[in-house]
Amino acid sequence: IIDDPMAEQIWGQVQFKLKGKAKSKWLAYYMGMRSAVFDEWTANQMTKNPNAVILHLGCGLDSRFVRVGKNAKQWVDVDLDQVTQQRKNFYQPQRNYQMLGADLSENGFVDALPQAQGAIVILEGVSMYLTNQTLQQLFAKLKDKYCNISILVDCYTPFAVKMSKVKNPVNQVGVKT
Repeated sequence: IIDDPMAEQIWGQVQFKLKGKAKSKWLAYYMGMRSAVFDEWTANQMTKNPNAVILHLGCGLDSRFVRVGKNAKQWVDVDLDQVTQQRKNFYQPQRNYQMLGADLSENGFVDALPQAQGAIVILEGVSMYLTNQTLQQLFAKLKDKYCNISILVDCYTPFAVKMSKVKNPVNQVGVKT
């Protein structure tokens, strides 16, 4: 669904064992399709606003910068400190790419983001871990910093959030959320 050699490289190095429903081909299809939609949207937004800073919030080990962001003026991948430390095993800062360790539920990190007229904000697979109030505060802080903002976020119904505590594929591979 997407061409992602970096994911293959990381998977080969980490050798993480899947178990249970996490082996589902349907989950793999869903994740691939979601990533493809986010990649296409990001590329389109970059074409419309080439001077915007791209903010991938809750990026995990995702290689979106490698797939679609090499021509970005400035790209920042943001995730928890321990995730960012893991990222540094696979990605190196570049002229137009940096990583920032931060807790998205504490929006003070926005002050450390690069100045720009506009921002393209990606929140994929993370909104379900933040409260509505936290998301609203984060969006307000981003709005105060940037004049032009485009945001793509996958949203979950209250039922889906409740079910994620029981049937979460991330938990099923042994990761604690």
